[in-house]
Amino acid sequence: MSDKSMEQTILETAERLFIDRGFSLTSTTDIAKEVGCNQSLINYYFRSKEKLFQTIFKKKALVFLASLREPLEAHIPLQEKIRVMSERHFMTLSENAKLPFFILNEIHTNPERLNVVKTIITDILQQISPSLNEELALEIQEGRMRNTTLFEIFLTMASLNIGVFLFHPVLKNFINKPNDELRTLLLQRSQENTRILLLSLEP
Repeated sequence: MSDKSMEQTILETAERLFIDRGFSLTSTTDIAKEVGCNQSLINYYFRSKEKLFQTIFKKKALVFLASLREPLEAHIPLQEKIRVMSERHFMTLSENAKLPFFILNEIHTNPERLNVVKTIITDILQQISPSLNEELALEIQEGRMRNTTLFEIFLTMASLNIGVFLFHPVLKNFINKPNDELRTLLLQRSQENTRILLLSLEP
């Protein structure tokens, strides 16, 4: 196996174990055993368990937030941007259902990790918020949206969408339906969350 392939295999295996078990319950010995390599090889590529975790945590935090950027940069009306953003965000979460709990749990157990998420959010907002604030101000001035802020819009969307997937393990067990039926229910929830978000912006 090439160095690049081994490094990628370690990353993918560590990501799965960290998300399933969390940082504290996953050791480099566990990762090495799953990969089929020795522990020193993990230290060779990533120096430490903490460095390996930081690489994965930053990557997953970016996935968590990148779904917001593309629709907000599109040349479409602001309400449509918000609708697409909400739907994309929900879809990204549905493809990474364990991600919200993973990120929030690690922030709770190690508050310093919040700085990683904060840096990513700040970088994205610094690039897109000036034009969005202008669009939002115009929509409010023209009476098409109530007086609100981008922060409130993002907070409402995140609360609606993330809440579904924090509750997802309970929901899946409680409903006890085949995966295709569960996916249909999630799609309906995505549409309902978007409807609620857009209604909350009406003047």
